[in-house]
Amino acid sequence: MSHWCTLVPADRHGRTVHQVGLPVELGGQPVTMPPARFLVIEDGAEGSSVVRYADDGASAGDTWHPDHNQAVDQAAYEYGELSLLRVPVDEPDPVAWARSLPPSRFVLEPDSRRGDAPETAG
Repeated sequence: MSHWCTLVPADRHGRTVHQVGLPVELGGQPVTMPPARFLVIEDGAEGSSVVRYADDGASAGDTWHPDHNQAVDQAAYEYGELSLLRVPVDEPDPVAWARSLPPSRFVLEPDSRRGDAPETAG
């Protein structure tokens, strides 16, 4: 499994609202989750997930997608263009790793949107 992370700029608010609990139509009382500050895209054999975390590391929702590109598209739909950093393979906690980085590491640059490695001539 590989992980990619990004910091949602403080001035961006998601276009969607994530809730936990049964919908009202089914007798539930859903609770709105906190706004996302960090996103982790988890790529695995069965697809990719966008996992959202609040500034304090609390869960802020997640969504499953068939592949990495669709997960990135969902993140971009919700928060605009974002720079993705690949989390080191030996890092056990992608969120703690992302939270330890200065915000300047998440500046959008060419080849960073999709989490693709830059192409090399050869």
